[in-house]
Amino acid sequence: MEVFGIGPLELLLIFFLALILLGPKDMVNSAKKLANWIRGFRESDLWKSTKEISEMPKKIMKETGLEDELSKMRNLSNQTMNDVINEVSHSTTEPAPEVPQTPTKPKVKQPKAAPTTKRKPKSKG
Repeated sequence: MEVFGIGPLELLLIFFLALILLGPKDMVNSAKKLANWIRGFRESDLWKSTKEISEMPKKIMKETGLEDELSKMRNLSNQTMNDVINEVSHSTTEPAPEVPQTPTKPKVKQPKAAPTTKRKPKSKG
């Protein structure tokens, strides 16, 4: 799980660095200030306009009726996929038609490699 491209180990490292640099009391006060800043930003007009802009494509699709068309296309696509899957599963249970064999060239035998002998290690003694 990543938050803003920061993994859990990196987040833990940042936490410990803040604890070391700020100390336990200042860290709590800094966290409160950060929370108030974030709350103020979320209640600002900038955040509301950003949210409206991000929801605009959905609103346009709903007003023009494209949402219904897209839903119909998805249903048709799913139905087609199901039909294809069913057809493939039925065709694999039926025996395949025989295909006439074409004559092939005779295989040429490759010469075998000479057998190797294992040498026993000389014993000291």
